Amino acid sequence: MARRRDRDTATLDLFAPRPPKPDSEGGLRPSPAWQPPPFHVLDPTGIEIRPYARHAFDAWDAGGNFGLVADTATGKTYLAYALADAVLASGKRVLFCAPTGILCEQHAALARTVFRIAADDVQLVTANRTPKHRTGQWAMGRLCVATPHLAANDLGRAILDLSGFGLVIIDEGHHAARTHAAITVANAAHARGVRILALTASPGGDLERIERIRENLHLDRWVRISEEATQAFRPPIEERREIIPIADVAQPIITQLEDVLERLTGMLVQQGDLETPSRAPSPAALKAAHDRIRDREALALIPIAAAAQQLTAVLSFVVSDDYGTALESLRRALEKRDRNGGLTRTARRLAVTPEVRRVRDALEALVRDGVRHPKQDALVRAIRSTATESSRPARTLVFNRYAAGVHRLVDILRTELGVRVEPAIGRSQMRSETLLDTLHTFGRGEVAIIVGTDVIREGIHIPELDFLVVYSPPRNERELIQLSGRVGRTRPGRIVTLVADHSIDKRYAFSAVGKAQRMRGALPPNTRAGGSDAGATHRSVFTGHPRKPTEMFVRNLRERFVFDRFRIVTASVERGRNGHGRPFVRMLVGDRTGTITLLHWCTKGQRQADEIVQNFTPGTIAIVAGTYEDGRTPRIIVNPRERQHITRCPEGDYDPADYERTPRI
Repeated sequence: MARRRDRDTATLDLFAPRPPKPDSEGGLRPSPAWQPPPFHVLDPTGIEIRPYARHAFDAWDAGGNFGLVADTATGKTYLAYALADAVLASGKRVLFCAPTGILCEQHAALARTVFRIAADDVQLVTANRTPKHRTGQWAMGRLCVATPHLAANDLGRAILDLSGFGLVIIDEGHHAARTHAAITVANAAHARGVRILALTASPGGDLERIERIRENLHLDRWVRISEEATQAFRPPIEERREIIPIADVAQPIITQLEDVLERLTGMLVQQGDLETPSRAPSPAALKAAHDRIRDREALALIPIAAAAQQLTAVLSFVVSDDYGTALESLRRALEKRDRNGGLTRTARRLAVTPEVRRVRDALEALVRDGVRHPKQDALVRAIRSTATESSRPARTLVFNRYAAGVHRLVDILRTELGVRVEPAIGRSQMRSETLLDTLHTFGRGEVAIIVGTDVIREGIHIPELDFLVVYSPPRNERELIQLSGRVGRTRPGRIVTLVADHSIDKRYAFSAVGKAQRMRGALPPNTRAGGSDAGATHRSVFTGHPRKPTEMFVRNLRERFVFDRFRIVTASVERGRNGHGRPFVRMLVGDRTGTITLLHWCTKGQRQADEIVQNFTPGTIAIVAGTYEDGRTPRIIVNPRERQHITRCPEGDYDPADYERTPRI
């Protein structure tokens, strides 16, 4: 068998070296084949640079921007700081963007520990400060940490200027697949020649999404570190699923909700908005149907689609979460008011449905009698099974997607187990400082169990964690990978996923595993040069190559296309339905071969339409996921509800000769 190459300089294929074996004292032997370069402001005693880091250093030395893909708890943040060392030593500054405030606080605290710079050189920029104070923070910090939304807003206010920065690090870069503030930050960095490093453990399950992230963040290549290279450095994790039967008292409730949903989805099928009727429809399919109905302004169908969405949420709570939460959700649907103070059409429709009234009465009886959900009993049993000889349960994290469900689980666990249990919820209900204090007390052993929502799922380091109970199954491969990464970071861990014996829970719990496997197969463990093999319709909006491919000029447009650049000739705001419908922007866009009409529907109203016209005239735009319609007037439809959008191309990213001669066709 041929010996594998360590690195092929022609193709940039990188293969992970064999992980080092533990020595007799339990430590890790240093890799004799590769050593990291000397650091300037980074304290090498405070971090561990592992052998697989060589691939990131090779990509850094090759120049350009790249995305680093590696499993959670493999040291991506440490590696990003190691790469930032040379930038800080050169006198330039670094911007580190993370998606949540709590994650930003953890990154800033780590930076103050590992860098040999003054504490004030690391600036945590938050929305709690006034714009005037943030202006001083941006100017003072050598390493600035903030959410991408705050950084994008301050770029728009001219409070933040990236001209003095040498590197922008975007943590959890998988958020940039569609529209996200991280894209705005990346556009600003790219326009000023600032290098970009994106970090993620879960870029997505298909090549189109992975390519879209690469293009949106201006990455020249991906570097994925294989699981085999990192496995030796991670403690073992034991995982299992537990199927929870549906309670007999809940079965009539579920049946009646499913009967109503089957009728409602059948009506949507007759109108062509759904493919098949369903007793437990997908929320994503219902949302897409609802958006299509609103876009074509089929007013009679809007209450039907909205009722299907609301009852699907109630059904999900009954099956998967808590009867009290289900009752609250149903009451909100039945009591929803319109602008005039009266009940909405959807609420009136639900209120006269016999099955819905019976469901409400049954849920009220269950809540009044204190009947617990089977999952809640299974959760108590699972945590009790981890009790040590001192009868104290293992340090446990419980993931529940819904804040109302979190509070109920906290009350149940406090009562049943007699230990300190604390919630961990997003900024809508809990300040970042409070959440950080909860994590610290958990690490000291003062808190035995944390019950949290999505805020604890992504990126956050939870110290001394032994046991993870997934109360709400992950909905996709990204959630699965992020959740699994909370355990096994510094010590062996266990994961138990509670799955209700119903299609609502099962389709998430089982499909997420397959999607995660496909994601790993979609991006091989090597460094790929930028670009897609899917053809011209998947070329980058901001490739850096000045000329468009010939087949993507206006004169050659066919059917649906994704990603390309055009120049705006004219733009105006109009309204459908004889001037009384939803506003849209009509643009004449083109290149050197001609022009075409672009219609951008403005789902957020007149203000959005006015801002688009003001911000994009004149200039060169990129159309993302437009649909080309062949009629008397060739035109492109861009619908934000389908996550389609337009964006401005940065200066210098196109050849003006390709766009400025736009004769009318």
